[in-house]
Amino acid sequence: LAVIGKGSLAASFNCAYIFTGELFPTVIRQTGMGLGGTMARVGSMVAPLVRMAADVTPALPLLIYGAAPIISAIATCLLPETR
Repeated sequence: LAVIGKGSLAASFNCAYIFTGELFPTVIRQTGMGLGGTMARVGSMVAPLVRMAADVTPALPLLIYGAAPIISAIATCLLPETR
């Protein structure tokens, strides 16, 4: 089961990486891919800190993890490609 999970994770990462490269225009593709990779690393560094925010208020991590995708979905709706 662990090997199937690890393989599925690797396959989904490869699909996401290829799809992300197709989202950006050729002129800014490398900048966009670099920014995306950087933000992914920042997110992995901040995730434990968000989890520690449960010491302040137990619902705070749930609020943060729930608000982030909603805000990004709203921002995606404002892109010219999705109008």
